[in-house]
Amino acid sequence: MTKRTARTKLSKLEYEVKLVEKCLAGDNPAWAELQRDYGGVVAYHVQKLPRDEREDALSRVWLHLMDNDYRPLHAWEKRSSLGTWMDRVARNKVCDILRAKCKTPPVETFG
Repeated sequence: MTKRTARTKLSKLEYEVKLVEKCLAGDNPAWAELQRDYGGVVAYHVQKLPRDEREDALSRVWLHLMDNDYRPLHAWEKRSSLGTWMDRVARNKVCDILRAKCKTPPVETFG
């Protein structure tokens, strides 16, 4: 049985819950599956940043989800789909990055 077949036998919510549980248990293939399934949601928000900052921002979003023993992933309350929640996390992290850029004082040059 392929992964696609296994996935269709579960409801979307059941699939997402099992995927998150596996990630929280340290299952690396499940983490790779999470990144594959929801990477587009994360990339959508990262694309709004300047080109030279996108790769770093993408890493920051994924690292944020892994931070403190996957604490942010524990926070998903299943009131919305995992994709909707990931969209919110990615958007908020990109906003954090932009806010931090605005707080950085410009470098003064004396000429």
